[in-house]
Amino acid sequence: MLQSRFRCVSLAALWLVALHASADVATAQVVTLERNTWIDARIEAVNESTLSAQTAGAVKQLFVDVNDRVQAGELLLTLDATEQRAGVLQAEANVAKAMAQQEDARVLLQRHRQLLQQGTLSQGEFDSTTAAAKSAEAAVAAAKAGLIVAQQQLSYTEIKAPYAGIVKQRHVDIGEWVSPGQALISGFASTPMRAVADVPQYLAQQLSSVSIASQQGLIATNQVTLFPYADPQHHSVRLRARLPETLSLMPGSWAKLAINSGQRQALLVPQSAVLARGEIRSLYVQDGHGAMLRQVRLGGVQTIEQQPWVEVVSGLSEGERYYLDAHQQMAKQGEQP
Repeated sequence: MLQSRFRCVSLAALWLVALHASADVATAQVVTLERNTWIDARIEAVNESTLSAQTAGAVKQLFVDVNDRVQAGELLLTLDATEQRAGVLQAEANVAKAMAQQEDARVLLQRHRQLLQQGTLSQGEFDSTTAAAKSAEAAVAAAKAGLIVAQQQLSYTEIKAPYAGIVKQRHVDIGEWVSPGQALISGFASTPMRAVADVPQYLAQQLSSVSIASQQGLIATNQVTLFPYADPQHHSVRLRARLPETLSLMPGSWAKLAINSGQRQALLVPQSAVLARGEIRSLYVQDGHGAMLRQVRLGGVQTIEQQPWVEVVSGLSEGERYYLDAHQQMAKQGEQP
C-alpha cells in the first residue's frame, strides 16, 4: 500500500513561527515541502551467487558452513580428483606421443625434400609426406588442447570463493556424489547492498531522488537504476537503488523507500493549535476583537524534530496570527468542546 508523506526542507520558516510568536500567538508561515511517496522495498546483495559443480565426483572435504565469512579465493570444498588427475596424465601422454610423431614426420619430410631435389622421389609421394607432417602438427595442437581441458577439469575439483562474503547455504555433505550443474554452496557479499522495489509507472516518470528510512532518518541512496520497461500486468517499473555501505541491512529483509518527486509550498501549524469537534477542525485566529474560532481544512501530519505539525489546506492565510494552544484558548473563553 502506498502512503504519500512530505518532509520539510525549509525548516527555517517553521522556526520563524517561534520567533514571531508572542506568549501564545504565532504568525502563519508557508514552507517548502519535499513530496515523498513511501513504498516497500526488498533488500538484496549486489553480489549473490550459488556455486555449482562443473565436474563429477564425490565431495571429499568441506571447509565452511552456513554463516562463515570467507575471503576471495578461499577454498570452500574439494571433490575427489582421482579421475581428473588420471585424465591429466593421459592428456600429457597424448601430447608426448603426438610430439614424437610430429618429430618423425618432420624428419621424414626433410629427407623426402632432399630426394625430390635429387629426382629420386615423385611429386605425389612428396605431397603425401607434406600432408602427413601437417597432420602430425595438428595432432600436437589437439593433444595440447586436450591437456588444457583435462587440467581445467582437475581445477574444478577445488571450489573457491569468487569474492569475500558470507556463506548463505551449503547444499552438499561429505561423501555425496555431485554432477555438473548441481548446487554446492550459496553465498553473498555483505557489501554493497541494494533496495529493489516496484514503482508505479506515473511515479517513475516524476522520480528525482530516492532515500531509505533508517534509525538515523532518511539516508540518500546511490546509483538509482530504473528498468527500461514496465510490468504490463501491474503497470509498475522495477527500481534498484544502491545503499550506502554504512547501513547494516540483511538480504531478504524489507525497508521503506522515500521516492521524491519534487517540492511544493504548504502552510503548517503545530498540532496543538488545532481544535477537534467531531468531524470539524478549527483554529483560534487573532483579529481586531481578540480570538475568533475559524473552521479549517487540514491535510497530512508532518513529524518535524519529533514534533507533530499539521498542513492547513484552507481557512488560514500566510501572515495571519493564530493561537498555538487551542485547548488553552478555549478554556480561557469558557467554551465546551
